[in-house]
Amino acid sequence: MSFFEEIKMKMQIRKEKKKIEKMQKTLELLEKDSKVKSDK
Repeated sequence: MSFFEEIKMKMQIRKEKKKIEKMQKTLELLEKDSKVKSDK
């Protein structure tokens, strides 16, 4: 694997991690929201 390919792969992995983190945050917010609604 060339140096360039390696860099491309690392960038891709970073992008995926950011996406996953964003999804997790969204899920957490949704869970909190639903808990608040069910408490009422």
